[in-house]
Amino acid sequence: MADLLREVDEAIRADNMKRLWDEHKTAIVTGITALILGTAAFASWNSWQHSQNQKNTDAVITAMQTDKPAETLVAAAEQQSGTSRVVAYLNAAALELKSGNKDKALAAYTAAQETKSANKDLKDLATLQKTNLTLDLQPDVKADDLLKDLKTISDNKKSPWAGEALFMSAFLKGEKKNDFSAAIADLKTISGRDDVTESIKQRSAALLSVYELKLQEQK
Repeated sequence: MADLLREVDEAIRADNMKRLWDEHKTAIVTGITALILGTAAFASWNSWQHSQNQKNTDAVITAMQTDKPAETLVAAAEQQSGTSRVVAYLNAAALELKSGNKDKALAAYTAAQETKSANKDLKDLATLQKTNLTLDLQPDVKADDLLKDLKTISDNKKSPWAGEALFMSAFLKGEKKNDFSAAIADLKTISGRDDVTESIKQRSAALLSVYELKLQEQK
């Protein structure tokens, strides 16, 4: 009887999780991802700040202290190159997001992603943020247009964003392509990777239970 009650309880929780996911999936993914990436971006910024030319660092800091920091940062980014440009664009995008200017933030993340000869980890961060915003602003976007960039990140086990990219890939395959088998495969891969944080593994496990239910309904 105890085993039966436990199975019923788990089924109820799974059903509730599925309902919650169906109603709020985009907000859940983009919100949590933004929080995680925002924290990671701060750490990346500190690391970069101590290793790059002080003049470029000062330009970014000065821009952030003006009356219109986002606009000034974009202007500063256009005068720089490489990692300096990416950092300026990332900070501009973060400020635009804080102000609710998602279109401008998307443009800044895109510019950061497309910058040549720059720190790859920071460019990958821009790619992930761009993916999140694109999903928010362009609900009809084709999954394949986003999956290619994510695969480049998820395949690189040295990337700090590999797990996040694989999680986003699973989300796109499930929600945009209804390919729950492929999504489940990605989510199961996450659980076995040593380079993925525990937080991402927990989110993946939760999404896995939702997609396993959806796959059963699909059959």
